[in-house]
Amino acid sequence: MAPERQFHETDEVLCYDKNFPYAELGVIFNTGSCIYRNVVIYGIGDKKEILENLQRDQLSGMPSIYFEGNSIRFGARQLLDAVNEECDLGITYTKNDLTKYAEMIKEELENTEKNFSLALLINNCDYEELIYDTTLQECLTTICSTKKIFFIGTCTHPLFPSPGSNAREELRCYFLKFSTFKYLECEDGDDDDMDVDGDEVTHKTQSIKVVYDSLTPNTKKLFTLMMQLFVKNNFKSIFSDDLFSQARDEFLVNSVTVMQEMMTEFLDHEIVNRHHDSAGKVKFILKIKKNVLIDFMESEGLELEEEEDS
Repeated sequence: MAPERQFHETDEVLCYDKNFPYAELGVIFNTGSCIYRNVVIYGIGDKKEILENLQRDQLSGMPSIYFEGNSIRFGARQLLDAVNEECDLGITYTKNDLTKYAEMIKEELENTEKNFSLALLINNCDYEELIYDTTLQECLTTICSTKKIFFIGTCTHPLFPSPGSNAREELRCYFLKFSTFKYLECEDGDDDDMDVDGDEVTHKTQSIKVVYDSLTPNTKKLFTLMMQLFVKNNFKSIFSDDLFSQARDEFLVNSVTVMQEMMTEFLDHEIVNRHHDSAGKVKFILKIKKNVLIDFMESEGLELEEEEDS
């Protein structure tokens, strides 16, 4: 397999997947159910387009289902329902014992024709909710044990399936390292020293205002709190745990899931990016230029620094 590659620009066209081993993976995926075909592609950078290319080209001869791992709607139930529907198994199951549901799907799959294959594509499978979702991983292991179903996951660090888990051992994944944005990595491997001034997305004060005005009151407060943390940390990356802890103390959120849902607008509009450090902890990177952020905060009368208790 090809080693980790760097971001390229050719004739003004972004070729971030240059030298990605599409053909080699295609051979594996189309071998059939005689081998395990589970692959996890990990490294810095978004890999959604890589999955879409695989789905269009290498997986064109079989059914496939695409999932966004960082969606709050994605979980074991959605996974199993999608497989049930795609394979036309006709299983009706409304109970909460999803491991039993997975076993029922497995039994039905064993009765399908020998050369049947179904690919499950999971983008951002190292989303923190999935890493600790043992039910999802157990269900995925069960339905993939037939070898007729296999999954292709993408992530920043190879944390899915969870290291040390039964799923990690039984799924027998091939881990392929391929980074689309190598320059985001620090040479010394210390993410705490990461400064992203060279990788900021172009924003204007007005465009940030449009996003800000669309937020709920609590989400606006979360936005302000997050920007204050960036300022306090000299505009370097901040830990998701720190943001959640302070947001909870200020009664803005009561769970990580709620905060993740509120963060959707910030991520979708590239106000911040999310990544994992070398220890697997989630961090947020500010994508707004410092001067633009300061101008916006001042125009809205928002404090850039947290008020100290008197």
